[in-house]
Amino acid sequence: MQRPAWPMIAVVVLLTIPACSSDRHRADQTSTTTSTEPATTTSTFDLQLAEGADSASTAFQAEDPRTHGETIVITITPANPAIVLDFVTADGATLHVLAPPHENSCTTTDGSSTCTILLPLLEARSPGQWQAVASKPTGPPAALDVTVTWERDEP
Repeated sequence: MQRPAWPMIAVVVLLTIPACSSDRHRADQTSTTTSTEPATTTSTFDLQLAEGADSASTAFQAEDPRTHGETIVITITPANPAIVLDFVTADGATLHVLAPPHENSCTTTDGSSTCTILLPLLEARSPGQWQAVASKPTGPPAALDVTVTWERDEP
């Protein structure tokens, strides 16, 4: 007795349907996006503090802190553990970047301190013109060389 061929055809068709839909789903997941925004940008500025109690400030352009983490490198010459550095954001918030004591984030060599501060994504802050404000309560004149590197967080 010969068996009908249609059950075998049905099994082959059923086995190929999931493979087709699975391939299509995989293709949707591998779509790419392009952005005209650079992945990394840097802003560099200097702040000079006179002898005794003093403060100095400068404006700089900030990337979008909701999509860019920040690495801030500060070199203080001569080393002065009392120096404070704040950033005032475009929306008026104050970020305390560096405050005494510096020992957790700074290393001292040849009379200068180099401090590295990492800031995560800041969901509630805005891009635009930010202000860097450095101050010290006393001591000799000091120079701060500040480099802020923004790196876009890739989803």
